[in-house]
Amino acid sequence: MPFVDIVSADDYVSLWYWTNTPSNNVGTFDLQKPTIALLHPVGLDSSWMQAQTEDPRLYCEFNIIMFDTRITGKSECKFTGKHDLWVSAADLAHAFYHLKLPPAHIFAPDLSTLAALRFAALFPQLCLSLTLCNVPPPTEYVLSYEGSGQSD
Repeated sequence: MPFVDIVSADDYVSLWYWTNTPSNNVGTFDLQKPTIALLHPVGLDSSWMQAQTEDPRLYCEFNIIMFDTRITGKSECKFTGKHDLWVSAADLAHAFYHLKLPPAHIFAPDLSTLAALRFAALFPQLCLSLTLCNVPPPTEYVLSYEGSGQSD
């Protein structure tokens, strides 16, 4: 199975990925086609996106890659309290660099949109475009928390 290993002094993750190539390997991507990275919703894994990968409008026109985030699906990681959407964005960038992926179009739903925005802001050279679906308003979460009677 294809994995990208990201190792540092105090962290470890092995990101599982899937491609639309017969060998499930980025080495067989068609260099004439643009690449699209499909992110899945937080809490689900990349199998949630499988229906989109079977659409011939995507399958025939793009190199497609999907990653399970460090806390979902077939990916494995050392659990720490340091994981957030910034880390998800950095994981994606590390995977791009490790696999030598070209700049790609990024599709992201729900909370993954916030990781995609962070990815585009931190690594603009890797992002051709963003397609964001159901973007959550971050201020709503703050207001809900403030109104819950909880204190800092």
